[in-house]
Amino acid sequence: MVGSSQLVSQVMQAEVSQMVDPNYTILVKFPKKYLPEKKPVFGGVHDKLK
Repeated sequence: MVGSSQLVSQVMQAEVSQMVDPNYTILVKFPKKYLPEKKPVFGGVHDKLK
C-alpha cells in the first residue's frame, strides 16, 4: 500500500504564480480520482433534510 505522502508527491500538481513571496502563492492540486468513494455523512441525515 502506498503511503499518503508518497501518493501526494507522485500525483499532485503544483503551480507557482508569483516568485516574489512563494510562501503565499503556491497552488497544489490533487486529482479527485485518487480519493475514496463518497460515503453518506451522519448516516445520510443531511441528504434526507434537503
